[in-house]
Amino acid sequence: MDHVKHLAHAVKEKLNVGSKAAAEEPSGLATPPSELSEQERAQKLASWADSYSDMVSKTTEQGTSGPGSVHAPVSHDSIPSKHLLWFYGSRTPHDETAEKYFHFKVYDRETGQIITERVPLATKLGMEFLFSDLRAVDSTTIIKNTLIKETIRMGKAYNDPASTSHIQGFVNDFNIPLDVLEKPDIKDYRTFNEFFSRKMRRDVRPIASPGDDTIISSAADCRLSVFPSIDLAKQYWIKGKHFTLENLFRDPAMAKRFDGGSLGIFRLAPQDYHRWHVPVGGILSADKKVIPGTFYTVNPKAVKEHLDVYTENSREVSTLTSPVLGEVAIVAVGAMLVGSIVQTAKPGVPIARGEEMGYFEFGGSTVLVVFEKGAMKWDEDLVKRSELGMETLVKLGEKVGVAEAQKSA
Repeated sequence: MDHVKHLAHAVKEKLNVGSKAAAEEPSGLATPPSELSEQERAQKLASWADSYSDMVSKTTEQGTSGPGSVHAPVSHDSIPSKHLLWFYGSRTPHDETAEKYFHFKVYDRETGQIITERVPLATKLGMEFLFSDLRAVDSTTIIKNTLIKETIRMGKAYNDPASTSHIQGFVNDFNIPLDVLEKPDIKDYRTFNEFFSRKMRRDVRPIASPGDDTIISSAADCRLSVFPSIDLAKQYWIKGKHFTLENLFRDPAMAKRFDGGSLGIFRLAPQDYHRWHVPVGGILSADKKVIPGTFYTVNPKAVKEHLDVYTENSREVSTLTSPVLGEVAIVAVGAMLVGSIVQTAKPGVPIARGEEMGYFEFGGSTVLVVFEKGAMKWDEDLVKRSELGMETLVKLGEKVGVAEAQKSA
């Protein structure tokens, strides 16, 4: 780690970042010095956009899956010097090494351990772009245009048969188990996106208490945050300036129906199984709403900043009618470099808890589940962990909540 500290120090010196500024800066994501002119700020953002596009080009045009590519995990030796200079120019690390900011911690519910989540380079570089100056996010279209353009380009590239060359590197980088898959041989996948949306064997993710309709199970292999109310979610987790149910659903009547309800945030990291399943049984409505938008990262550091991730990202809003829990809103949110959201479940016919509802193509993504007020109660361990500001790693099908007694009567 000493060589990382040395590198950080050298870059800061080169960019004339003073030690006083470093000492005064709070931990977490920070903005560049307020004295930057609008022209300097615009140049900084344009430089970042070029770096981001270069990273995508390296992946798509050269077929690279190693250091410096889109899905390579961030490490001190995987970031091109061009990106390092931008990173340290946009914010000064406190007294900690750069490595601290490259990953985040997640509580593993199964083992009781706190683990480190490996973050792809695209996500990290995207975070630094987004938070380099939040005023610029509000006043310029360069960020949204870059993310949309590169997401489309990445999606096309990963649907090309040549993209299979990325699969083995992706498996190695993120230690993805193959023996749990329906097709464990990577040669059986025709494109990278086909592997990314791979199916698991049904027996490796049993559904908790399958005969009990009062149980609510995890919608995915994911990092989960849960809140008994939207107000608590905004207090502890979602800091977007314009986050409301009305903005999320783009439907005032629907927002009113779920007013005071509880919220579950099922975040899928790029290395996760990227299909999501219904957390309760019922019937999906036919009036799914597709809301176009941008592709901000959905990682927790983004959500905890004043950026409207869930209400500005591309998303699909569905409702499910449960005989036990009433109406349930399910929102699939696309994220940085997510090619598309695909719903596989058919509306208008019964679907059992734990059955597949859809899948995401490449990138991180999130499923938001909103229950009506008083309909259910999240498991207490999940609530406590969420209020401490930490996600919990859970697996598809495991119990995460239960219907309230009055609703199941």
